[in-house]
Amino acid sequence: MISQTLLLLFFGLIHALISIVPSFSIPSGMVSAISDVFSLIATAGYFLPLGTFISVMSIMLAVYNIQIIWGLIHWVLRKIPGIS
Repeated sequence: MISQTLLLLFFGLIHALISIVPSFSIPSGMVSAISDVFSLIATAGYFLPLGTFISVMSIMLAVYNIQIIWGLIHWVLRKIPGIS
């Protein structure tokens, strides 16, 4: 009985927190773009293994993000007087 009340309060709190978040709809253009990307990935699966494709794409994304972060660090350092 006590555990049922505690669980009821817990799930009631979770439900209240989730109900705060507004519901939204995804535009149809975005849905079709995501579908096209997945079909492109499926097509690439014919030429090389999907694991290899995902590894290569992950490495490319990581390198790109590192370049952006590195440029951001240099920009911040250039803004500090006395450091070139």
